[in-house]
Amino acid sequence: MINKFYECLRMPMIEMRHLLLVKTITEIGNLTRAAKKLCLTQPALSHQLQDIEDKLNTPLFIRTKKQMIPTPAGARMLKSARTVLDEIHLLELDIGKLVHGETGALRIGTTCLFSYQWLPGVMKRLQELFPKVTVELLTPPDYFQALRDQQLDLIITTIKDDKRDIHYVPLFKDEVLVIMPPRELKSVKPFLEIEELSELTLVVSRDTAKGDLYEYYLAPAGIRVAKVIKAEHPQAVIELVKAGFGVSLLPRWAVASCLESGEIQGRSLTKKGVYMTWEAASLRAVDPPAFQQEFINLIIDRRLVGN
Repeated sequence: MINKFYECLRMPMIEMRHLLLVKTITEIGNLTRAAKKLCLTQPALSHQLQDIEDKLNTPLFIRTKKQMIPTPAGARMLKSARTVLDEIHLLELDIGKLVHGETGALRIGTTCLFSYQWLPGVMKRLQELFPKVTVELLTPPDYFQALRDQQLDLIITTIKDDKRDIHYVPLFKDEVLVIMPPRELKSVKPFLEIEELSELTLVVSRDTAKGDLYEYYLAPAGIRVAKVIKAEHPQAVIELVKAGFGVSLLPRWAVASCLESGEIQGRSLTKKGVYMTWEAASLRAVDPPAFQQEFINLIIDRRLVGN
């Protein structure tokens, strides 16, 4: 009995779930969103936080209306959490390499060329982790058919195919904005109703004829814009909008830097806003290698930090 008592005394109070909890709350700054990220209910997350604070006999966060701010004890725990969780992540990757092999190829397609702004950085990070894996970014005529023909391994998309042979993993959500030159927005409200676009010229990139934001958000509402101008490249869309040739529908993250600099202005679609979910699509019948799953994880982590 005495030996068991001393064994209990030596048992650590801090568990890996506590480290993950502190890291997630700090990065997101909000209990509700952190709980969602950890696949917990908000009360369950609050209970876990209270549990470890009681065990340590000190608060780990200062709770404000807008944000959870780490206390000195919380900051110290966060430092160790990052070190320990990173080491565990590398351990999992190393074991994955041993089990699945570290050689192979990952062929990626994206239905939005604006993804090129951040995909290369994710691809580079993947190759640092898996130096013997070849990563290709391809643009087939039909992305989902190329996936079924196994010419692609993964599609980054907002489009949902109606057949059940495709598996989807949510990556991140983003708002669809109406992009305009600054001078066009001096007298308008902070948002536009969808019907208001029927009087405007819409600028689209050439690739969007295969499933663009217009087809998803305007055509179903029966809206027909006055005129459509097609550009060869997504960046050309922004330049045409800046020059006053028309407006465009683009993801917020795609034009974040231009919005911050004031080169263009963005307005929400309707008072509530219109949002889309980017997802990673792959074949259900194909068991993905470890590096493919890691690629998806890298996108999710990058967008979490970026948002």
